Amino acid sequence: MNGEDDQQRAVDRDSLHILPLGDLPMETPGLASARLIKNSRLQGVIEVFSDTYAGSGQLNVESLPAEFGWNPDNPPKEYAMLRRLWRLPSYDVYSLRVSLREQGVEVNTVDALKLSEN
Repeated sequence: MNGEDDQQRAVDRDSLHILPLGDLPMETPGLASARLIKNSRLQGVIEVFSDTYAGSGQLNVESLPAEFGWNPDNPPKEYAMLRRLWRLPSYDVYSLRVSLREQGVEVNTVDALKLSEN
């Protein structure tokens, strides 16, 4: 990872409206590089790409089973977690730690759930 990537990860980690999914327990490879964000309407959505010129590719959390071909009767564990997280009013580290702990995620071992030095 280069310095620019490290800087962006620190900004994302400290943000109230961005949650990088790569550091959470994701089984679906397509979600590992995505982010859960609050969009301009303050709705929680999965951002699969963001580009200065092309804009942002966003998916509604409820549409993930269709997008990834998940069995609706037996979706992966991350779907339940994302359905709970996208409704949070903020993605600050404190709210996330409480919510993830309630879902059985070990938060003390996830670096993304700690504030950056800055």
